[in-house]
Amino acid sequence: GDSPRLLFVSRDTSPQDVLDRKLPPLREKVSHGHFTVDGKKINIPSYAVKVGQTITLSEKGQKSGALKAVFLEDKGLKLEYIEKNLDGFSGKLTRLPLRSEIPVEIKENLVIEYYSK
Repeated sequence: GDSPRLLFVSRDTSPQDVLDRKLPPLREKVSHGHFTVDGKKINIPSYAVKVGQTITLSEKGQKSGALKAVFLEDKGLKLEYIEKNLDGFSGKLTRLPLRSEIPVEIKENLVIEYYSK
């Protein structure tokens, strides 16, 4: 159906997903502390962001031309469940997304098959 699925909550609300969909490079940037959640530095890519929390590109990250460019590159991308603040290099998760709203192609049957082993 079109309701949020528990299987994807953790994955779809991690910092790199809220701010961008370029997963491998951003996963590394999260590990290096380039993001904060509600002002607290995080370095765990799978950190579960809760509704109402704000993810911000750290000052260190804002000095990185590449990270800044990645953030601004998707400025036209409108996700109904994320409130973007381009000037503040941040994004706030306003609600959990419906599966149909997540702009990542996932073969759910393969995920389920993998975890059922």
